[in-house]
Order: sequence, then C-alpha cells, then structure tokens
Amino acid sequence: MSIVFFDIDGTLIDKNHKLPGSAAKAIRKLRANGHRAYINTGRCLCTIQQSVLDIGFDGIVASCGTSIHVVEEQADLGLRTLFEKTISPLLLYSMLPVFEKQKIDLWLEGPKFLYVADPEATGFMAKIVEYLKQDKDIIRSWHDTSLLVNKFTYRTTRLEQLDPLREVLEANFDIVPHTELVGEVLLKGFNKATGVDFMLDHLKSAGEISGEEDVFAFGDSPNDLTMLGRADHAVAMGDGDNRAIEAAEYVTTAPDRDGIYLALKQYKLI
Repeated sequence: MSIVFFDIDGTLIDKNHKLPGSAAKAIRKLRANGHRAYINTGRCLCTIQQSVLDIGFDGIVASCGTSIHVVEEQADLGLRTLFEKTISPLLLYSMLPVFEKQKIDLWLEGPKFLYVADPEATGFMAKIVEYLKQDKDIIRSWHDTSLLVNKFTYRTTRLEQLDPLREVLEANFDIVPHTELVGEVLLKGFNKATGVDFMLDHLKSAGEISGEEDVFAFGDSPNDLTMLGRADHAVAMGDGDNRAIEAAEYVTTAPDRDGIYLALKQYKLI
C-alpha cells in the first residue's frame, strides 16, 4: 500500500478551474487498488470544491497542515477532525486595522468561513470571493463576527505597504510567496509537510499503516514545496511553477492533459 497526497488548485483542478474526468477516475482506481488517497491543499476546509470531495478520499489536510480530517461516514458531514490549529483572534484583531489602513487586499481562511473586510467589495476582491465561495454561504465580514482562522492570504500593490506589519509577521508567521506581491501566511512551524507527518503518525498509531509505506505527493505551486520535499516520490504538474518542477522526482503532464492519471500509471499505482 502507498499513501498519496494531492494538492487541488493546479493539480487536481486545471487552470480553467475544472476537474478532469481522468483525475477522478484515476483516484478512484487508486483507492480500489488498496492505496490511500488524501487531499493536501492550501484551501481552507470550507472552500474545497464539492466536485473534488465527490471523488472520494480517505482524508483531508487543509489550510497547509493546520486543519486535518479523516473521512468517517458516521461523523458530522462525513469528516472527523483530528487537528485544528487557529490563529489567536487577539493577534488578528491587532493586525487587521493595519492591513485596512495600508489598503492591502486580505482574506482570512477558516474551517467554516472565509472572512473579508467587505463581502460586497468589487474589483479584485470580488473575483477572489466568487472563486473561493462557489455556491456556498461561507463569506463573512471580519467586522461582524468572531474569527476562527487557520491562515490568511494578502495581495499588495507595493511591497512598502507591508512595512508596518513586518515585525509581527516575522515573529509569528511563515510567508509563502506566490508572487512578489501575493503571500500566503501560515503560523510558524506549519506547512503541507507537517500535515503529511501528522496524518501518517495518526494512521500508524491507529494501526492502519506500518510506517514503511511509500509516500507520494502531487503538486504544482510554491506552497507544495514542503510536501514534495517530504514525499518519497514527488510529482509536479507539467504546467506548474518552476520551483515545483525543480523539486519533483517526476514531471507529469498538465491536469487537463491527464497528468494525474498518467503519473499514477507511471508509478504502477493504477
């Protein structure tokens, strides 16, 4: 048996935000062959697409290792939570006015809700909200409710906008730079690799695996680098970020060119 972790955006889902039928078919076959399949995503739990969940997975590592769940039919929503690490609301509330004053686009990602300054915002933030929420009622204003947040993402227009926040960010968080102006902000010590380790430790302690199984990871972006580095076999999507491609043992084709299916076949997992 092998343990296989899949990123979502750019890996399972293509650049047009569609799930290729070949990926869903391949993962179902993977599990039918006796292997374990897990989501390992930067997305918070509430924003994971239903089409992805419908494939069928053994568990979910969400929010870059800070929100970890296993699939159990008898559990609430079919998931049992193993681990939920959230950011101190006091720390967030000390930072949010500065983000707003500096006019930095920001979205806070939690297991139940996605929090923004203004749910009715236009422009860039409207596109982000629409992309992440899909048809779900998960958008909240951070001004109007209590916060349960695993991580957050910002977009600046000038790097200097972050200057008043650098000290608190450096003291409490690790930042994954997606571009020069966009950063994914994780609590120090947490990432997709720590999520892999937590899940493997859980499975071993539960007697479900021996600990000798091969671990595979599929990814395409900077926040996948820790997961790719942790895996015994790291697979990057052919149209992914160069950093992911350089970190991979094997580079498959793009998601919409049957990349998941071809890689699993290459490794004789299906």
